[in-house]
Amino acid sequence: MSTLYQIGRLGKLPGVEMTPWLHPTRIPVRTRNAIKRMITGGYLQGGWSSTSRRLAEVLNKEFALPYVSNGHGVEIPYETSKAIRERIAEMYCADHMAFVVINSGSSKELTAQYQRNREFILNPNIRHHGRIQFRSSEVQRQVAELIGRELAVTGTSTRQHVCQLLDGSNPIQLSIESTPR
Repeated sequence: MSTLYQIGRLGKLPGVEMTPWLHPTRIPVRTRNAIKRMITGGYLQGGWSSTSRRLAEVLNKEFALPYVSNGHGVEIPYETSKAIRERIAEMYCADHMAFVVINSGSSKELTAQYQRNREFILNPNIRHHGRIQFRSSEVQRQVAELIGRELAVTGTSTRQHVCQLLDGSNPIQLSIESTPR
């Protein structure tokens, strides 16, 4: 077995079982601290190729921890409280109005999209495509942090346990379903 391609083909054979392991001692301290900060905060930050963001996402999925990221819009979880949803709607309205003022006017399609998104933000029972795009990346980051703070409250003991596992020297077994494709 000399290449990853050959190892991948071996994993598709009947009766062969492969399990990925995460060795915390092989992760640099700065990356490990960034992962712990994202896990405890409930908010994943960094670009698509960010190692710490990808590892934090894998660990959140592995331990069934809710999280939010702001890539390509913000996904608003169903469990988000009404007060947080109202605050997000205010921020979305301000972001939209700033865009309209800067671009001197609004089209009918843009106004219709704004109304649909605002209704979805306020009412979790409305079906939606999933992510809300904000015009300002700063407002989008603030909304993601706001949701992340609320999500971080759920599963606090599990989040602390994952951080302790990262501080330890024992490898962490991951399932294939939690690894990115």
